[in-house]
Amino acid sequence: MGNTSLIEDSIRMICNNAASEHNGLTDYMEPSAIHHLLFSPSSDFGVLSELAIWGALFGLFFVAILFLPLICFGAFKKISERLPDINLKVFFFIVWIFGFLVYDVGMCTGRYISLLTNAPMAILYAFKIFLLDSDVSEIHEPFHSSWVYSLFFALAHFFAAVFSALFLIKYFGYTLRSNLRMWLASGRFGRNVSKTYVFWGINEQTNYLIKSIQDKDKNPDKDKKSEDTDYRIIIVRTAKGDDDRPEDRSALARIFEFIAMPSSERENLQKSGCLVTSSTASLQAINNIEGQQDIIGEKLRLNSLKKILQNHTADEIHLFFLNDDEKTNLHDVAVLLKDSTITNFVKSPDAPERMVKFYCLARYNSVHRVIEDQNSSDKIKVNVVDSSHINVEMLKEKPDLLPVNYVKVEKDATVSTPFNALVVGFSEVGQDSVRFLYEFGAFVKSGSTDEVAVRSDFHLDVVEKNMADLAGVFVANAPSIKPSMTFIKDGENPDALIALHQMDCRSVQFYQKLTDEWIQKLNYVVIATDDDELNLSLGIRIFKAATRYRNDMKHLCILVRAHSDDDGHISRIAEYYNRLWAANEIAPEEGGKRINQNKIENNASLKGPIHIFGLEKTTFTYKNIIDDDIEKNARDYADRYVKTTEPGKVITETAWDDRFNEIMHLDGKYAGYSPTYFGMMYLRRTQSQDLANSQHEKTKRLLVERALERAGLKNFEFSKLTRKPQTTKHIWPRNEKVLEEINRIAIVIAQTEHLRWNASHEILGYICSDEKDEIRCRHNCLKDWDKLNEVTRSYDCNVSDFILGIKFKV
Repeated sequence: MGNTSLIEDSIRMICNNAASEHNGLTDYMEPSAIHHLLFSPSSDFGVLSELAIWGALFGLFFVAILFLPLICFGAFKKISERLPDINLKVFFFIVWIFGFLVYDVGMCTGRYISLLTNAPMAILYAFKIFLLDSDVSEIHEPFHSSWVYSLFFALAHFFAAVFSALFLIKYFGYTLRSNLRMWLASGRFGRNVSKTYVFWGINEQTNYLIKSIQDKDKNPDKDKKSEDTDYRIIIVRTAKGDDDRPEDRSALARIFEFIAMPSSERENLQKSGCLVTSSTASLQAINNIEGQQDIIGEKLRLNSLKKILQNHTADEIHLFFLNDDEKTNLHDVAVLLKDSTITNFVKSPDAPERMVKFYCLARYNSVHRVIEDQNSSDKIKVNVVDSSHINVEMLKEKPDLLPVNYVKVEKDATVSTPFNALVVGFSEVGQDSVRFLYEFGAFVKSGSTDEVAVRSDFHLDVVEKNMADLAGVFVANAPSIKPSMTFIKDGENPDALIALHQMDCRSVQFYQKLTDEWIQKLNYVVIATDDDELNLSLGIRIFKAATRYRNDMKHLCILVRAHSDDDGHISRIAEYYNRLWAANEIAPEEGGKRINQNKIENNASLKGPIHIFGLEKTTFTYKNIIDDDIEKNARDYADRYVKTTEPGKVITETAWDDRFNEIMHLDGKYAGYSPTYFGMMYLRRTQSQDLANSQHEKTKRLLVERALERAGLKNFEFSKLTRKPQTTKHIWPRNEKVLEEINRIAIVIAQTEHLRWNASHEILGYICSDEKDEIRCRHNCLKDWDKLNEVTRSYDCNVSDFILGIKFKV
């Protein structure tokens, strides 16, 4: 009972104190009719409620003044697009309003007008609470003694602290977790892998390549273990370094700008599942590196990455620089080539087979390829990745898209119909397309003989609105071609195989040329402007013009270049028109109409005249970038070719690598000395021929298949034949009937190879001369077949017979 009385006395004392406080706060405020009518004057709650109402009205008034112009201009129209952030924004707005009311009321002088005059400062203090800053000194004394107000004041700061914590977790939490994962991976018990892939920066290209690496690891056959599961992928986020004067920014500004990554980037990183590390330093700020330095560890402070490369990678390091700015990529590669972690990795005596490869996204030209050659180590290699070049090289790998499919092949493998092509756009992809068509569109004309091989009819028109600016380098680099250029004085050349036109592909002039001169003769169209939508719409217009003005659509190919088609929009349109035309071709004619057919379904995906190429999703793949399938095929071809034509030659590594090491002075008695310009030009030319021969093999095989079919010898095996070196005469087995059709096909394939070789060298800039000179781009074999001696002709036979399976008889 004693305890109960004590508690009752305590409660009475608290209530009396509260009542006295209420009376003090009430007396502090000026009389108000509304106050007396609505609330009890003896209640702090009533006073605070009235103050809150007035404060809210004044706050809304100021908010309207501040944000009404933004609302009028539609600044908030995208709020529906940011639904993932809406809950945090609403929480912020509610807490901010609550904080504003607390400070506006607390700064009240006792007159209600002060709620309006103090509103600007209350707005400022309401923002400061999210920085965990309390301005209690601005609160007037009567409110200090009110426990009700003190409660609201504390709640406002508490909720602001909660919001700040949530904000940090949401926007900085991923970075913290990523750093923890990197620290664990680099620690003593981190997993050891054979290969480590390091991506410097992230964009669409890197996303596609990372997914391709991961997809390659997905082996559908569970009984067979994939050889490439032993790898790790790391993404390095570094400072952009794109300011005019980055040194003028404060360190704190750099850190917050860097850590607060966009939501889209954070989602991409989370989706990739890769290790992610960050550095506030930029490779762009590092210049004039002398000797080997600890750039990764000391300059960039990426110590976890350094430890992973040093201690947890066994065989290979792959470093990718695939940013959109090629100048940045080249600079960053040049800097990291001098990193001590990289150089020490390949010097380890315990792992002599170690290798480091850099991948640098840049245009594949003589300027940028210097970075491939300037590194003297055969264990550290740099690959210039040119997406435009890869796009066109991929066309050579697709048999259905080769020019040989759009000409008529006779029974002796000659061609009896012309090949007419149109290229729209003369930037990177356009120029590479011209080179491709000029070389792979070279065939022996029907009516040629064993002694005389004439190139079949060929004509290529190129359209570009800025042709006068873009044609100069092409013309200068290929003086043998002499294209027709009507946009310059005395530039017209009626006999030229290539005609360059300065016109807009949307102009009246273009469509007049298309409908009046080109459309009925065209076999091959490449549309490669920088605008994907323009490429697609122009492709459809050319398709419609072809259906309108010509009878035959079988020998027409329309290639449309597109960078991205993640939503399938471009592919669906191409498939739609291909499907319509395929259905039209098989539909029976009834009463002069072709409307009904019952073989092709509405969702069928069919091959047709329109093809999409150049998508980054199909370009940036493990096969194209890392495995470099095109070069790999060329290496295999060079090995097989040398073993066939020079069976006694000793190959140390591969024919490709032995030649590279010799010319680059990487081994032997000249090791360590600079290669010569002559040697470098020779290396470039011979490597390009290995690439071209491996890719042109498909064209030669198609020529042979169609010639044998037309000659009624479809199942003939060329492996029956042999040939003596340095001759062009094929030897038949005893008791085997000699078929002159076969002899003719074999020599025509050799003549086709010579025409291709001539075309490729003309594109490379070589001219005919009585002597070979790699520096001046001269070659004595760059002439017609009838002007070659027997020995020189046999070199072309070496290539063609190797493909046909004809053996040498030594």
